[in-house]
Amino acid sequence: MRFGWLIFVFGMVFLSACNSKESQINKSDIRKKLGHYLFFDTRLSFNNTKSCASCHDPKLAFSDGYRTSITSKGEHVSRNSPSLMNIGGFHYYNWADSTVKTLQMQHLRPMFGKTPIELGLHLDSQRIFNTLSKDPNYKNLLLKLGLSRVNEATVLNAIAEYVGDFKSYNSKYDAYINGKVSLSNNEMAGLKLFRSEKFQCAVCHPPPEFTNNIKYASAMVVYPYSLINSNDSGLFKITNTASDINRFRIPGLRNIGLTAPYFHNGSAATLIEVLSITPHAAYNISTIPKATNLSTKEKEQLTAFLFTLTDSTIFANPKFHNPY
Repeated sequence: MRFGWLIFVFGMVFLSACNSKESQINKSDIRKKLGHYLFFDTRLSFNNTKSCASCHDPKLAFSDGYRTSITSKGEHVSRNSPSLMNIGGFHYYNWADSTVKTLQMQHLRPMFGKTPIELGLHLDSQRIFNTLSKDPNYKNLLLKLGLSRVNEATVLNAIAEYVGDFKSYNSKYDAYINGKVSLSNNEMAGLKLFRSEKFQCAVCHPPPEFTNNIKYASAMVVYPYSLINSNDSGLFKITNTASDINRFRIPGLRNIGLTAPYFHNGSAATLIEVLSITPHAAYNISTIPKATNLSTKEKEQLTAFLFTLTDSTIFANPKFHNPY
């Protein structure tokens, strides 16, 4: 009898733990759905003209196709809009700010930042939050989360959870690695160049993400002066350390065929232009890529390989579609 009672108690504790875990998972899904609505909602800008998706378009692997992004006031910011795919696993989220440690911190800048004003929530946040709180879609999701209204924390956490779940691992390259397809002669030649000791592309862009922004604590490089906007000194703005002048985050290469123009200031319009620039010195990495000029044929082969990193399945995924 006593033994049976112990089994009963253990079973109840186990079921309670399972239910608690299931509840946490369910709430995470609800926050992601809330983040999905918020990400595409132009009412999140002070003048109803821009949403997060304005600068991070799913059709462009969550970049925007502009050299530098355009704010809700119609002004250009100083930097290019990077892709958000797989960003949940990155160490740095910003082009050149080592103090931004979470996706919530990263989202603060475009939403509430004053220089430049991108979405401009700080200009009319209470009206915006009141409007969203009355929306039936939001009211229903908030109720499920045990919340009564939209506020700053709700917005930041929901969008961070939504964006942090962006995954892209269904490219032709992935199918090749899994033995499902073959690469063309040009693509295979490009992959060999990418992996080669001669060019060492994979030193800064190792798979599976094709960036060392995951592996290394200081995953940034110094860009050649020919690329640099004289008004943007990169990480130096944050650290005031001379060695950080012109130092920027190493971007991932997945879906790079969709995310032109390239570099932090959008200064390279095509991948051929990118590959025409002398490799830059690596930061805090023992092996420095060698500055070796690529032939025209080698550039074409590398470009062919880089296009195999495009994941066309993201276009069919409903969680990336505009819900409005």
